[in-house]
Amino acid sequence: MTGAFTIVQEMIDGAGRTYFTMKTPELAKFVFARAINRISDSERLTLFHALHRALGCPTDATHVTETFKNVKALRDQIAHSATFELIDTDTVAVGGEFFQTNATPTEIRAVSREELEHSIHACRWIAQHVKYMLFNTLGSGETDEEATHTLEILKPPARANDWDGQEARVTIH
Repeated sequence: MTGAFTIVQEMIDGAGRTYFTMKTPELAKFVFARAINRISDSERLTLFHALHRALGCPTDATHVTETFKNVKALRDQIAHSATFELIDTDTVAVGGEFFQTNATPTEIRAVSREELEHSIHACRWIAQHVKYMLFNTLGSGETDEEATHTLEILKPPARANDWDGQEARVTIH
């Protein structure tokens, strides 16, 4: 789950880097070093939505913020928990003291395998929005006339629960 969330963070940052490199190559390195490398997760959401608007991306991203915040909350609790106790084969208790200075302890709570799988799926759904944005609005999905196949990055639905997990389709000519 923590790895899936890290991928989302890296993909949004990478989308920002790609955008600036394509639109203003002379500023890209500076902007990335001074701004994007140092952003918080709330700023990362702002970057995602700014890119989405700037590129005119046709995906419905109205639920990305809520989904991102939900998976981030679980990721933070897992990543910073001092207590991990196996309750049964499908449930673990997490929480307790954070491994951070001046952090508030969290309640110990049960996290099921189903909740973890749902959160991983939600992370992959957010990542799919970024992939679609990159490939379909920045032109990364272009093919030449002599190509033997076409890779299509599929448009994600408005909600993570409605996504079947399929990321791409290959068409052989």
